[in-house]
Amino acid sequence: ARGCEHRPFISHNVCTRPRKAFYAKPSTHKRPEIGCWAVAEPEAVVQEAVLISGSDDWEEDVLTYTPPEEVLKVQAPGTAVPVIILPGFGNATVDYTAPFGNKDSAIVTQLEARGFKVYVPELLRKDWFKVARAIFTLDFWRGTCGVDPAYTWYIEKVHEVVQLAMQECDTCQVNLLGHSAGGWLARAYMADERYFPTDAPSDTEVNPCVRTLVTLGSPHIEPPPGVPDMTRGALRSINQGYPG
Repeated sequence: ARGCEHRPFISHNVCTRPRKAFYAKPSTHKRPEIGCWAVAEPEAVVQEAVLISGSDDWEEDVLTYTPPEEVLKVQAPGTAVPVIILPGFGNATVDYTAPFGNKDSAIVTQLEARGFKVYVPELLRKDWFKVARAIFTLDFWRGTCGVDPAYTWYIEKVHEVVQLAMQECDTCQVNLLGHSAGGWLARAYMADERYFPTDAPSDTEVNPCVRTLVTLGSPHIEPPPGVPDMTRGALRSINQGYPG
């Protein structure tokens, strides 16, 4: 593999460019309107956002969106490492490769068109039933679950695709793009020593195979007291054990 410079990992729970679309509430007489939040720099996401109008079109109950010309497309630099998309809870691989059977609108297709090499773990929707393994533990009923055993299978799939991407692309690092639950589960993967390279120094805290983590719509903080935690404590465990 090529030599790699281990840079600090960065997590931005935003969609900078390309942008995030949102829908207005549908009515019986008018299609939902659509716009997007475009932010020039990640650190400015809280302070400043600009609503930019684009054009939209309905095709067989699927709303496609065309951004305005002033929103530039980011092209992958020649040194770009592979991008691995980590699916959200209940999602399958196909949601990122051909949602609603439309490959052209898939995030994988759009990133590949910009020159990125993209991978997605092989997931079926039924795989998420494996989370129910935690039901047979006391931690589930106490609300003190960790990653094991509910999400161990997911973390292992992440590790498998990371290894595959590095091997096929002849590199020692990858970029992680976590969607929803995939964002906070990525943090668990990055800090789990079982998945560190065998030659990693003993004081390594974050998996050096991960160059960057970007999360989209990921809940990184557990619900406040009195609000049910649908992860039964797993999110709290990750946020306290792997802060960042």
